[in-house]
Amino acid sequence: MQAPQKQLRPNVKRLNSIAKETPKTNPVKAKLKSVLQEKKEQIEADKAKDEIASEVKDAPKGLVTLKDLCAEDKQRVANLIKELARVDGEKESALSLLAQQKASYEDQTRILATEREKMRLEREGVEAQLRECQKLLENYQKTLKEQQEKKIIVIFSTVIVARRKTLATLLTLMLL
Repeated sequence: MQAPQKQLRPNVKRLNSIAKETPKTNPVKAKLKSVLQEKKEQIEADKAKDEIASEVKDAPKGLVTLKDLCAEDKQRVANLIKELARVDGEKESALSLLAQQKASYEDQTRILATEREKMRLEREGVEAQLRECQKLLENYQKTLKEQQEKKIIVIFSTVIVARRKTLATLLTLMLL
C-alpha cells in the first residue's frame, strides 16, 4: 500500500510546480488547483487505508479475517474499497484531463512564440525600411538645398549681369 502513495507524491509535486508556473489569468490554473486538492484528499484517504491495513497486518496471522469482522466493519471495508475504486477512477480522469490541458497549453505557447518571432522579424523589416526612407529624405533635402542655392546663384548672376548692363548703358549715356 505504500508504493501507490509514494507514486502519488511526485505527481502532486509536479502539479504544484505546474500550478505555480501557470499565469493567474490561465483558466487551467483553477482546474490544476482542484486536481491538486483532489490529489491531497486521495493521499489522506490512502493514509487512512494504510493505517487500517497496518493494523490488520500487525495482528497475528490466522486470527483476523474478513469473516471475523462485524457487519459494521465489513461495511466500512466495502465502503473503503468503493471509495478506492472511485478515487482511482477520478485520478485517472484527472491525469488524462491534465495531460490534455498541458498539451493544449504547450501548443498555445508554441503558437505564441512563433507569432512573437514573426512580429519581431516584421518589426526589424519596418525599422530597416524606416532607416532607408530617412536616408532618402536626407539626400532629397540635401539635393533640394543645393538646387535652391544654384537657383539663387543664377538669379544673383542674372541680376548682376543686368545691373552691369544698366550701368554700362548709363555710363555711355553720361559720356555722350
